[in-house]
Amino acid sequence: MKFELIEDFKKLKGGIDILSLEKIISDLLIFLRRNKLNWFEGIELINDLIYLKRHDSSRLSKAISEQIFTWIEEKYDSEKILDTVRFEVEENSEEEKIVRLIDLTLNTIYHLNQNIQVLPFIQEKRRVAKTDFEKYELQEAIEYLKIRRQISVPKKVLSEAIKDEILKRTDDHFQTQFDEKRYNDLYSGFRETISEHKESYSIFWGLKSEKYTSTIKKTLLVGVGALFLSKTTDLIEMSGSGPHNWEEWFELEIFQQETYWVLEIHFDKRKISILKVLFSCSTRDILNMVDDNGKIIIEEEEEEITYLKEKLDEYKVINTLEKRRRSKMSTD
Repeated sequence: MKFELIEDFKKLKGGIDILSLEKIISDLLIFLRRNKLNWFEGIELINDLIYLKRHDSSRLSKAISEQIFTWIEEKYDSEKILDTVRFEVEENSEEEKIVRLIDLTLNTIYHLNQNIQVLPFIQEKRRVAKTDFEKYELQEAIEYLKIRRQISVPKKVLSEAIKDEILKRTDDHFQTQFDEKRYNDLYSGFRETISEHKESYSIFWGLKSEKYTSTIKKTLLVGVGALFLSKTTDLIEMSGSGPHNWEEWFELEIFQQETYWVLEIHFDKRKISILKVLFSCSTRDILNMVDDNGKIIIEEEEEEITYLKEKLDEYKVINTLEKRRRSKMSTD
């Protein structure tokens, strides 16, 4: 395909194989230099193209990553970055444009990070940054890249056949929800976000119409997290977005179980006065609580039992706290 106008690049559809995409990106970089497009116009086109890649395990090569990075180095200009507050910019304002410019640039750099060293560049730009806004954004990028460096690659790689199955189950689920008018929009899973857990798989998702849209431009979905799919049953559930062990939550749902906390206190008659104070009861009451194994077994809510354990530890009373599972209590 011959690219003569910006619109020729903008008309491209998602699902492009990596070799074809890299050739198109290379053509785009030539086009940008020949037509002297500015930083904002160029980075938006580059970022958009990266997200048109077919959703498979392929990655940008080192060669094309270096080409993109060289263009960014040429165009990056702190003088163009106004000082602004990210959450207080007016729509279609110059400040909003600057926020988008930085977001697109850093997001593109993150895609190059897997092949080339990008951190020194960002650190240097942070050192000479002109505004507090630029300093903040670049510092955030530095922290993000350092964290990414520490994340280990999963030991087990899922087969393409399993990924196909998970993606089909996901998209069938969303299609059913849409057909039954439970959702107003049709959603789709993102293949490259699939993760395997002990009893399940999880996948992130978004609007089907935005399957090949940059994360910078995707519609923000608030209050929802990954979709979980059971390995052994038909169960599919949406997790929340807050900090929580969602993998454990879903596994409990699969087996219709619940967790409960058990505190085992090793009875020592030398500590009986401490136990009497903690439980606000008599010596006889304490002795009646001791089972045949010389232990006092307590089941309470996590907050209460954790507080009790802290006090036992403080007075050096031997104890063990454990989270266990059981079948859900019937509500009938």
